[in-house]
Amino acid sequence: MSVSLTVSPRRSKIQQIMIAAVHLAAAISFATVLQGWLLAAALCALLGSVTLALVRLRRNESSVWVLAANGELSLSESGGERLLRLEGSSTDLGWAIWLNWRDAVNGRRSARMLTRDQFDPGVWRQMRVWLRHLAIVGETPQVEPFQR
Repeated sequence: MSVSLTVSPRRSKIQQIMIAAVHLAAAISFATVLQGWLLAAALCALLGSVTLALVRLRRNESSVWVLAANGELSLSESGGERLLRLEGSSTDLGWAIWLNWRDAVNGRRSARMLTRDQFDPGVWRQMRVWLRHLAIVGETPQVEPFQR
């Protein structure tokens, strides 16, 4: 890859199904152990959770990823453009790419899962190659041992 790859993910049916399945499993487990107002409260919380997850998923569709030929990664969203430093736990799962990063400016950590159905096949392959061979993995901060 000699030039930067700029990609914008589409809506993912895989991620929507996964979110729904996890929340359905939680609802079933709550229904088997809770009763009365506790069950109603848990189901309301789950409804709020699934709604928030789907809203966040929709917001991610407006993002633009720039995978630079030199291994850098930047993300443009409504809040502006950010340079990200990938962490070693970022991985290619084949059907999904899991990206863990630390913001180069403020050091905040975040993660995002990108799935195959969000991109054209050629772009998906280029992203996987970029992650495995070109991506620069940032320095992982060393944790000081506990001392008394």
